[in-house]
Amino acid sequence: MALTQAQKAKIKEKLSEALHKNGRDNFECSVCGNKGFTIADGYANLSTSDKIGNVVLGGQNLPNAAIVCDNCGHTYFFNLIVLGVSKDGKE
Repeated sequence: MALTQAQKAKIKEKLSEALHKNGRDNFECSVCGNKGFTIADGYANLSTSDKIGNVVLGGQNLPNAAIVCDNCGHTYFFNLIVLGVSKDGKE
């Protein structure tokens, strides 16, 4: 399911707050230096496991927003709980 404009706006707002809190006014790609990014049209849930190679269905995951460089495609993942977008990984 695609993210709504309101969901994307909240992610953008919280990411901007985190950057300003850490003394950064902008975000630029560490690969190509570009300053244009797109928020992916869905959440990226990274699953966790106690063993390498294991996939646990229904197990713990880290909810992330994927931010993609418009120039080279390098993708950054920002944890939604840490950013304050979600309190418990749910909407």
